[in-house]
This record gives sequence, structure tokens and C-alpha cells, in this order.
Amino acid sequence: QARRLKMLTGLGIKPEAAPWLARSEVEMAKKNRSGAREALEQATKIDAEYVPAQLALGLLYQQAEEWDPAIERYQLVIGKNPTHAAALNNLAYVMALHKGDPAGALPFARRAYLASVKNPATSVTLAWIYHLMADDSTAGPIITIAAQRLPDNAEVQLHAAVILAATGKTAAATQHLDAALRLDPSFEGNQDVKDLWKRLHPAK
Repeated sequence: QARRLKMLTGLGIKPEAAPWLARSEVEMAKKNRSGAREALEQATKIDAEYVPAQLALGLLYQQAEEWDPAIERYQLVIGKNPTHAAALNNLAYVMALHKGDPAGALPFARRAYLASVKNPATSVTLAWIYHLMADDSTAGPIITIAAQRLPDNAEVQLHAAVILAATGKTAAATQHLDAALRLDPSFEGNQDVKDLWKRLHPAK
């Protein structure tokens, strides 16, 4: 324990906050998210400047579907590190999909994408936000590359199918939809997916 505390303080957290951060790691290892959250809340009260703790707390709020506290933590991270790709991406995702504000989310998604172009997660978020804003022509090339990089991710393949279908690229959309259904057959129960499948397979 003493060695871990010394390591954490060496990473930059205040010594008084380090025990709480260490406790959060223990609670997460036990899959006790509420315990981890309480510990991180204490750690960030003592040391609001330590970005990894703020980000971890934001993620826990997001997983608990507590969108406003998650947004607040991501904004704190970005305020201290304006090019923090994960915080920018998560903030954009929550704003667009859970707060109904894709236009407000777009600048953050763009910044996340520019900060981490090789990370397909930022590409997926940016492409889907463009789709939500009815700009599928811009979304298409971005989601196509992301789908190539994540061939085994059913949700990304489905996003690619939706976006490419909207731009009239029926053959490519069909390939991505078929891949999505192969990877995750549960999508077959989704009415939007059923409608898209019928549109792309008119003769079947």
C-alpha cells in the first residue's frame, strides 16, 4: 500500500488525495462502482487538478447514466488539457446522444478527432454526430475508415450501414449491415434495423 501511495504521489496527485485514489482502484478491482465513485469524489475534492481522477469519475457517472455530472467532469478535464481526446470524445458523445445537442457537441467531436485521428472511437463519434445533423456526405468517409479499422465491432458496422445508405451507397451499406447482423444477431429485433434491411434487400 505504501509503495502504491508513493507511486501515485509521484504521478502528481496530492499526498492527502492519494489514499482515496488508491481506494478507488481497490473498489474498481472488486467491481464496486459505487465505492470507487465515492473514493474518487473524495480524491477530487482534495485535488481537483489531478486529471486522471476527474476522467475516471466522469466515466463512472457516464456508466451510471448521470449525464450532467459526467459532462461537468469532462469539462474540467478539458479545461486543464484542451487536447485530451478521451474527455473531448466522451463529452461530445454524451451531449449529442443523451442531451440531444449534436450541434453543441460537434466542436468537441472535431477536436477529439484532430487530437487522435488514428483512434477509431473518435472517428465513430464524429461521423455519427454529422449523421444526427443530417450531414451524411461528410460522415460517410469518416465512418468508412472507422469501420475498416473496427471490422469486428457490430455497432460501428451498423453505423456505417446507416450513414452509407443515406448517401445512396447501397452496396457498401448492405455489406456493413450484413456484417453487423452477423456479429450481433440481436440487432434483428430493432425496428430501425428491420426497415433498413428491407430497404437494402428489396427483393428478399
